[in-house]
Parts: sequence; C-alpha cells; structure tokens
Amino acid sequence: MNTMNNPYTLVFGQPPIEITKIREILGYSSNQFNPYRDLLLKVGILVSPRNGILKFTLPWFDEYAIERTKLEEN
Repeated sequence: MNTMNNPYTLVFGQPPIEITKIREILGYSSNQFNPYRDLLLKVGILVSPRNGILKFTLPWFDEYAIERTKLEEN
C-alpha cells in the first residue's frame, strides 16, 4: 500500500482534524472509535480544542506514526 493511500498516514500529521473525518478515513463507527479517542484524551496524547475536533499533543508523534506506518508496509 502506498504511504499516501494509507489511512493512518492521512490521519496523522494533520492540524486539528474533525473526528468524523478521522472515523471516515479509518472506517470506524462512533462506537468503534470512541474507546480509543477517550483513552488517548485521558492520557493526554490527544486534546479536543473544541467539540468534534482532535489534535495530537505529543511533539513529533505524528511523524513517528507516519514512519511507523512506512516501516510496517515493507
């Protein structure tokens, strides 16, 4: 799979992004996605600057996730 077509690459490395867009890219329903969202918010990896929007808080986490995705493709 091309990195540019990888759903995780499309989500990570984004500025604040709508939750509905993340779910759409990953193919998750609200019920599937919410436990992950809640956990990542609780541990501080994500913040929700406003309702329906998420943003990663860890410096370079998005770059790490993209690199990790590239390695898993090989």
